Amino acid sequence: MKRFFLSDLLAGLLFSLLGFYILFEIAYFPVDEGNIPGPRYWPRLIALGLILFGLWLAGSKIYSRRMTAIKPNLHHPHQRQVLTILVMTIFYILLWSLFGFFIPTVLFLLGTMFVLFPFQPKQKVRGSIRISIYSLLIALFVYGSFYLGLHVPLN
Repeated sequence: MKRFFLSDLLAGLLFSLLGFYILFEIAYFPVDEGNIPGPRYWPRLIALGLILFGLWLAGSKIYSRRMTAIKPNLHHPHQRQVLTILVMTIFYILLWSLFGFFIPTVLFLLGTMFVLFPFQPKQKVRGSIRISIYSLLIALFVYGSFYLGLHVPLN
């Protein structure tokens, strides 16, 4: 009997659903004219990549000949990190539609850095301040690049 990695199947399906959600959200963006990419170009490319690779990940686990079952173990730190980042990504998308770009992006970057780079107790305050500054600077850089450089408002 063939069994599959349940976590890979679910991750592939979630990535595909995220890609379809992005396609749904950019449906009202201005249409690209000729060979000039418009504001819909890159989100559509990313969405199609998410759909393609999500379906590939899910499909490769279903049709693989050497499938073994691995139960998700939330006591393992790496699996907890992946699940936490996935949930944070979903909340980031929801918060973006409510509050715009800046606040959810800073919060998402803060949370991602805290999840991926846990601190020792002695470094907690200093590391938290450093990560907060980095998150703010990255969000400002991305916002400035899109708004001032590309003239694409991030609402």
